Amino acid sequence: MHMKKLLLTMLFLSVFFPVCFAQKQTFTNPLLPSGADPYSF
Repeated sequence: MHMKKLLLTMLFLSVFFPVCFAQKQTFTNPLLPSGADPYSF
């Protein structure tokens, strides 16, 4: 059970960090429609 939580955390980070890195370069969130404010969640 604890191992599954660790695996989910690593999976989340592996997705979160590239998105965050791409945001710093382009200032757009690939998960949002084009032209949307990346900081208005």
